[in-house]
Amino acid sequence: MVTIETDYLNIQIRWNTLSLFIVIFCMTFPSPVVPSCTTEAKMDLVFLVDGTYTVGIATFNVIMAQIKDLVNEYEIGPDDVQVAVAVYSRVLNDQFQLNDHLTKTELFAAIDGLSYPAGLTNTGNVLTETATTKFTPSAGRRENVPAITVVFADGTSAGLDGPAASLQVVSTVIALGFGGALVDTDVIATGPEYSNRVYDASEISALFNFTADLICEMGNISNTL
Repeated sequence: MVTIETDYLNIQIRWNTLSLFIVIFCMTFPSPVVPSCTTEAKMDLVFLVDGTYTVGIATFNVIMAQIKDLVNEYEIGPDDVQVAVAVYSRVLNDQFQLNDHLTKTELFAAIDGLSYPAGLTNTGNVLTETATTKFTPSAGRRENVPAITVVFADGTSAGLDGPAASLQVVSTVIALGFGGALVDTDVIATGPEYSNRVYDASEISALFNFTADLICEMGNISNTL
């Protein structure tokens, strides 16, 4: 009987000591604070979606659906977030400008209406065309508002350095690669922190989580300007 009571007392002492240690640890190393995204951000967002034949219609539709999910977190309008989307292969194919659809209803309908071309790739040409046509006042580009280009790419393409640099001058470029082919996301992106890729198209949601965090951060900054 004495042995049982002694064992119980020892267990209780150990438990109390462990509990005290946990409390001290949590006070010393608090949980990280995850910033929330402001819905009052001001940004000009351009999405370039790879529409080449290697992507496939199923993956293409997943990307379009997730673009809608991402921008749904924000207010859409001429004084808030503006969105342009372009599908590309050798050139920009089906597309619309930043100032074409300034309500969420119109924007989502326009995204749903974009077609999948299933062509070949010339990413360098597409980056140059984006830099010269998507960020002009006539296309809806605003002064003193962050400009962001999100590039989805399924494969590599030659001659990217110059075109990528020209696009990086007019916007912050987030480059996302997917699929088995090597994608030059580090060349396309503004910096390595804006570059990410997955090797299986089924993991595209991870790319969107990565992108959402970056856009959230830039949107929060834009709200202080």
